[in-house]
Amino acid sequence: ASVSFVAQPARAEIVPEPLGIILVISAWNYPL
Repeated sequence: ASVSFVAQPARAEIVPEPLGIILVISAWNYPL
């Protein structure tokens, strides 16, 4: 679980699009 949390912010930073970050966060929060 810790690894997933660490990868979340790292992935969001790689995505330059703000909408993409919101989508990634929503998708990660769904299973959480």
